[in-house]
Amino acid sequence: MSREMTIDYWHVEMPPHAKQTLEQLLRNIGNLPDDDSRNVDFQGVPFRLHEFHEWREYLEGEVIKIRMEDIPVKASIHGGIEAIDLKEDEGVGEETAFLYTPEMQVVTLQRNHFGTSAFKFARYCQELAGLDEPIFLVPILRPDVMKRLNAMSVLKKVEIRIAGIENAKQLDAEDVGFGEMLDIMATTRAPNLKLELSMGNRSGGLARQPVLQAIQRLWRFCQGTHKTVRTMRVHGVREIEEDGLSMLDKEIVDFIQDRLTDKVEVSLEDDRRVSYDQRRDRLREAWSRRRQEISALLRRP
Repeated sequence: MSREMTIDYWHVEMPPHAKQTLEQLLRNIGNLPDDDSRNVDFQGVPFRLHEFHEWREYLEGEVIKIRMEDIPVKASIHGGIEAIDLKEDEGVGEETAFLYTPEMQVVTLQRNHFGTSAFKFARYCQELAGLDEPIFLVPILRPDVMKRLNAMSVLKKVEIRIAGIENAKQLDAEDVGFGEMLDIMATTRAPNLKLELSMGNRSGGLARQPVLQAIQRLWRFCQGTHKTVRTMRVHGVREIEEDGLSMLDKEIVDFIQDRLTDKVEVSLEDDRRVSYDQRRDRLREAWSRRRQEISALLRRP
C-alpha cells in the first residue's frame, strides 16, 4: 500500500556568535552515545537523534519524538481494545528524516505533523549545543513567489495570524514594532495574534518596505520563540496587458502555502510502517532534483 510523503526545504541561519556550524553540531550530536545524552525534553516530550550518517558530502539521519503520556490503545476492527505493553522508559515514537547539505546550508526535511517540525529540529540542535541564541530555519519559497510579490504595483492588505504567544512583550523586545497593540495583548493575556493591515476601499497602497520588514521580523520571532505562524498573506494588484489594454489583476502571495515542497510516494511495508531507508532515499532523490534550482534561489539578491 502506498502513501504520500511531503518534503520541505529550509535554509539555515546560525546565530551570529555561534562558534560552530550546524555541520559541526550535528556531527557532535551523532558522536554521542546512543543513550539519553542525546535527549532533549520539550514540555515533557523527549526528542532524540536516532539515526545519523555521513553520505557523500551530506549529513543525514532521523529525529524521533517520543510520546510518553496519553498512549493510544491497540484496537481491532472487529471490536475490542488492548493497552500497548510498554516499559517505564518506553513510549510511542514519531520519526522524521532529514538530509543536510553543508555547502548550501539547506535542510531537506520530511514533513510529519506528529513528529519533529523544522522549528523543533532547530531548537533540538540549539539545546544540545548550549546556544543562547536561536538557530533559524527559513523556508525556501517557490521561485515564482518573489516575482509575484515584486509584480504587485500596489499592496492592499496584509494578514498575519500567530498562535501561542504567552508573553506579548517578547515581540516588543524583538523589535517587531507593533507598539500599543502589544501592550493590549500583554494586558489582556491574549495568546493569539490576528492582524490585518488594509487600505479598505481607499486608493493607494501600503508602504512596501515596512510591510516586508514586519513579515520578516515576525517570522524570525516565531522561529526564535517556537510560536506557530498560522497565516501570513500579502494581497495586492498587478498590471497586466490583454488585447493591447492595460488592466489591474488581484494577486495573493501566501508565505505559508507558497513554500517550496515536494510530494513523493512511499510504501507501507509488512510491519505497516514506512522504513527509514525508504524515507531517506526519497529525501536524497528530491534533493537531487531540486539542488540546482535551490542553489540559484539562494544566490538571488
